[in-house]
Amino acid sequence: MSRKNFSASICLDKIALVAKTVSKKNKTEMVFHIPVNANFCTVKDGKTYLNLSGMISESEQDQYGQNGFIAQSVDSDTYKGASQEQKDKWKAEHQILGNIKIWNGGDNTPAADMAESEDDLPF
Repeated sequence: MSRKNFSASICLDKIALVAKTVSKKNKTEMVFHIPVNANFCTVKDGKTYLNLSGMISESEQDQYGQNGFIAQSVDSDTYKGASQEQKDKWKAEHQILGNIKIWNGGDNTPAADMAESEDDLPF
């Protein structure tokens, strides 16, 4: 079983979101607000980044067919400066934000299914 850990970040300035329902003139839409400090976001060069970490298992899927997860994390400077109590709290509150599914290769994956169906194309 091959498991790999990773870290990543998302530039929130590039996402058109920030959640709250807003009603104006009989029209309702959902708007998202993300508290930067409460989510340990990092600001660099005027851009705001949400720090992420996760785990991927290339050879094993969970009961939902997922190969891993993406979780919220803190940047390394914040983590290094935190007390052991704060680090333990972060680990206990590990916020899983989403899942990962490997689909480009291997048997019984969407990419493999797509490759098989493309064999019938006339070009």
